Amino acid sequence: MTGLSLRNDWFEQAFLLLVMLAGAASVKAGLAMPSSPWEVIGKGAFPTALGGLALGLGALKMLGALRRGDRSERRASDVSWRIPAAVLLMAGYVAVLASGGVHYVASTGVFCFAFFLLLAPSRDARKVAGLALLSAGYATAVFVIFTRFFFINL
Repeated sequence: MTGLSLRNDWFEQAFLLLVMLAGAASVKAGLAMPSSPWEVIGKGAFPTALGGLALGLGALKMLGALRRGDRSERRASDVSWRIPAAVLLMAGYVAVLASGGVHYVASTGVFCFAFFLLLAPSRDARKVAGLALLSAGYATAVFVIFTRFFFINL
């Protein structure tokens, strides 16, 4: 997958804009949250940090696109199906988490694995196995960090 071009990759631009809008909404919501006596690290810290990260990474991606210029050899059909699939995958993940019917580690591991597969340029057996291990490890690490160190029940 080549870099983002500001002139020809409007699918990627739309997705980048969606990520940055979600980041801005997360920062706004995090800053507006009332204080809670159970939140150890401060009010709205997680949504604010995640939103700031989304905004920062989106800005870096946009700056990189501005520096690269036009990449007219890339066709929109290369990424056009992946963007709606990514949005549906994220919506499904949020719905599963909100339902509470599936454990956090299982739902996050499956989500990460599916998202990595969606974005992977090649899918040979070694890479798929590596993505599965990475997904399971990431989901487990996030669960342990949040439950053991921040005392947040996921």
